[in-house]
Amino acid sequence: MSLICAESQEKIQIMSGLFAVTRTDSEHYFPLSGEVMKKIPQEKRLGRRCEPEERGIDVYRATAEMNGEFFHNRHFELAEFAFSVPARVAREIMPNLTERLNPRK
Repeated sequence: MSLICAESQEKIQIMSGLFAVTRTDSEHYFPLSGEVMKKIPQEKRLGRRCEPEERGIDVYRATAEMNGEFFHNRHFELAEFAFSVPARVAREIMPNLTERLNPRK
């Protein structure tokens, strides 16, 4: 089964690149396509991980098995830390993903 981007809900093509997002205080991480990641302006990216109380998201490069032109969901794993995004920016650019990481109670 192909990996589905947590924001766009589309299959992640190998050509777009693969990332994973999480919060510092979470054990869960979700796939993010390079196409969505490109929407985050360079000047909004932080070079450090967000603190739990900041409610921002941490972006990592990721790896997964490849299947034709798409990434397969087998062996989806975090690789190296790339950058973080403040909560406000994440809500504006990635509302679907932000809701999954910060569910309303």
